[in-house]
Amino acid sequence: MAAPYRIKQLAEPATSPDRVRGYFERLMKMIPMEVVTLYLAGLTLIPEKETVVQIVWAVLGLGGVFLARFFGTRESERNKPTDWVVLVLSCVAYLIWVYSLGGPFKTLGIFLPYVAGLLVLLWTFVVPFLYWGQSEQ
Repeated sequence: MAAPYRIKQLAEPATSPDRVRGYFERLMKMIPMEVVTLYLAGLTLIPEKETVVQIVWAVLGLGGVFLARFFGTRESERNKPTDWVVLVLSCVAYLIWVYSLGGPFKTLGIFLPYVAGLLVLLWTFVVPFLYWGQSEQ
């Protein structure tokens, strides 16, 4: 596997366009939109009062993020292990997105829409600054 979610640190100081491109590349690799989209599609099928089913669906999605980033950041042919930082940051991003969509949190009475919105905005902006990738040396 070519490790599609692996973040490669730039070896030399990047020019301004490279930094912007690198920021968006890191953002796309650490926000697990493929699983968030799957979660959202499934959530629309679950009745609002089925809190346990919503929680199980969210946990299955978290497992999906874990597996996608576990295998998607590992490069066996180059002897590069899983990038655990990307995996953890992606799991946190997923949980923030799950909270922002309400789901079981709304049913349990612990959903605050303004907090959810602010968390998504803050995390989406900040996460690419938290991690610049592993050195390729």
